[in-house]
Amino acid sequence: MRQTRPKKSIKDLKQKENPIKQSEQKEIPAETDTKLDNVLKKYTKEYEIETKKIEKEFVDPDKDSAKAYLKHALLQAEKAWLSLKVVVSTREGFMMMTDDEKLNLFRQEFKDFQDNFPIVMRYMVCRGQYSRKAFRQFIELCSNKLSHNDPSKRSKTHMREQWIECQAGYVTYLWESQQKRRYTRQESMEIWRQAKNALTKEFSDFEKMHGEMKTKVETDKKRYKLELFKEIQDRVMSKQQSIKDPVIVDKLYNLIYKQRRRKVLRDLLHETKLAPATVTSKGTNQEGRQDHEEELKLKKMKAGGMRIGE
Repeated sequence: MRQTRPKKSIKDLKQKENPIKQSEQKEIPAETDTKLDNVLKKYTKEYEIETKKIEKEFVDPDKDSAKAYLKHALLQAEKAWLSLKVVVSTREGFMMMTDDEKLNLFRQEFKDFQDNFPIVMRYMVCRGQYSRKAFRQFIELCSNKLSHNDPSKRSKTHMREQWIECQAGYVTYLWESQQKRRYTRQESMEIWRQAKNALTKEFSDFEKMHGEMKTKVETDKKRYKLELFKEIQDRVMSKQQSIKDPVIVDKLYNLIYKQRRRKVLRDLLHETKLAPATVTSKGTNQEGRQDHEEELKLKKMKAGGMRIGE
């Protein structure tokens, strides 16, 4: 009698498609989702409250005015601050990332803000520190330092020094906004000096690296050109490649003649020995002087269009 296999249920088929045991499968508990929603709602509410304060302070500012610029900058900072809070709460492993990796996460959405206020974005994303009061003080400091200077009296490094001092000012303002106790002006100046020295070193290191890379690129460019020229030269000499453009051919001939001329002159200077003088005397060469004067007269007459005998 023929035996038939028992039919598999849909449950058994699903278990076969998913090789992970049911005991190993982990589902996100509903409590986690609820907690995440509450966090997002909390941050969104805070963002709305802060943006309303800014909107209330800057009601319909004139376009392209200082107030309009300040309003836009403050709103962008609040938006970046909200995005950071959301990312920290939802993205696992964010705190283990490097500073560059953290900044790259926000690069696409906040590119302009990050380019205009790099020190603000760095402290916000990498250290989790932001203060609207400090940011406003920073913008006012930049407005005073970077726009009220006579360009004719500036040194080559003037703008760089002013920009470094402004960024050091933001670090100082941020430190002051976080203090829960009374602080002295001497403490603030010490924070400013430390930040300025660190930023100056960063700029100097960057310029040094930029100079080294520029030199390397120029050297490699010359080397590649020489290697390419030698390769083309070998191909032409071995008749693997021919040059039909007459302009290029003329240029190559000129280069060859110049190269030969330099070689001949170099050999004359370094290898040819001067013959010793047979007669040593002092005096003037009257005939040579007369010939020279006649040549000068002829040149003047040709240049002035004069005729002989006029």
